[in-house]
Amino acid sequence: MMALLWLGVVVAASFGLGRRLLRAGRVAFATAPEELAWSIALGMGFMGMVLFGLGVAGLLYRELILALTVLASILSLPEFERWFARSKTAWLRGDAEDAGGTEFAAESSRKTSRFIGVSLVLAGVAVVAALLGALVPPTAGDALCYHLELPKVYLAQHRITYLPDSANSTYPLLMEMLFLWGLALDGGVLAQLFHWLVGLLLASATFCLAAPVAGRRVAWLATAIVLLVPGVTN
Repeated sequence: MMALLWLGVVVAASFGLGRRLLRAGRVAFATAPEELAWSIALGMGFMGMVLFGLGVAGLLYRELILALTVLASILSLPEFERWFARSKTAWLRGDAEDAGGTEFAAESSRKTSRFIGVSLVLAGVAVVAALLGALVPPTAGDALCYHLELPKVYLAQHRITYLPDSANSTYPLLMEMLFLWGLALDGGVLAQLFHWLVGLLLASATFCLAAPVAGRRVAWLATAIVLLVPGVTN
């Protein structure tokens, strides 16, 4: 349960950071879901870069990471308020029939609607199953060898350092920086939940990409298909 609570804090912090970066770059989105997904994703990436910088500087202390996360989540509250106010009037502007979905909607039958509905239900089952799997303590070989082992070593040494006996330490440290974030806040389960969160962001990106092109109905189907791909749920 604590890991899920911390995941909520991480999402809030990431959203606040990402939305500020988007506004600073004058990047605007047509729909609220697009803005939400991109803000969270960008904020996570930015926090990963911050943690990498702290590692290079020898400042990887749990207390500092905890303080930065809590501060970022608190500062995200005004951003959530602004986003919610906007989303009430433009939640899915430019959807379905506005951008190519008219023909599909006209030709769709009850059978097609049921198929989409069943697909979404199965996708929901896959999401819940993946969540339950992520809540189990990590046992995967790669996770214990380097995905979580390297961040654990860096946290223990308070810096990103060269490990001559670990070839894996020479790989690009991309998701490992987010795993480090999870380990610093709570532990291995929270680190695994980052994968689950990224899966939801992938599904959101699929919907946002498909909706303006093919309409909302096709977008929901595409989202369900993505979530049901074994490699994604795994």
